[in-house]
Amino acid sequence: MLSYTCEELTEPVTIAGRPSVRLSIEGDPGPWFVRLCDVSLSGKSVNICDGVTGASPVGEVEITLSPAAHVLLPGHRLRLQVSADASPSYAAAPACSRRTILDVPERRSVLTLPTIAGVSA
Repeated sequence: MLSYTCEELTEPVTIAGRPSVRLSIEGDPGPWFVRLCDVSLSGKSVNICDGVTGASPVGEVEITLSPAAHVLLPGHRLRLQVSADASPSYAAAPACSRRTILDVPERRSVLTLPTIAGVSA
């Protein structure tokens, strides 16, 4: 699993809608699972929403997450988890598969986060 966590927020961020993730990938085809989490001041990570693809081909895959309505408070952090397995909820890719998420300037993976300005808890 890969985990990307932002710096502590200085202002509230209101998520409203369906976040999406575009992954630039290579290797064997298989499902991808993404999860967006709110990490509190104590370090506790709480699921906000998640999404899954079917067997994805090499190249780019767009994953639309479930609808979310959530306020991240100042001091909290946003975390994105990406994995090839979310069992027992979903069947995993074969253990022998090889897959890579690319992180090069010409093929960046992107999180699109629908937010509402000026709304706080």
